Amino acid sequence: MTLLDRQTEWLAEDGWIIVQIHPVEFEELPLENLTLFDQRQYGSVMLCFYARPVASEALN
Repeated sequence: MTLLDRQTEWLAEDGWIIVQIHPVEFEELPLENLTLFDQRQYGSVMLCFYARPVASEALN
């Protein structure tokens, strides 16, 4: 994730990164260019959804 956070040109402007992990593996990451905007858990699978912040959020 940190590599993708540094290389934002790899992601379309409105693209998402979806990470599949086991819930016990989850940890908050100090990301500068990506924002965790949703998490969903299905049994022993957690999906974490990341995207670039929208322009109004980036100004704050």
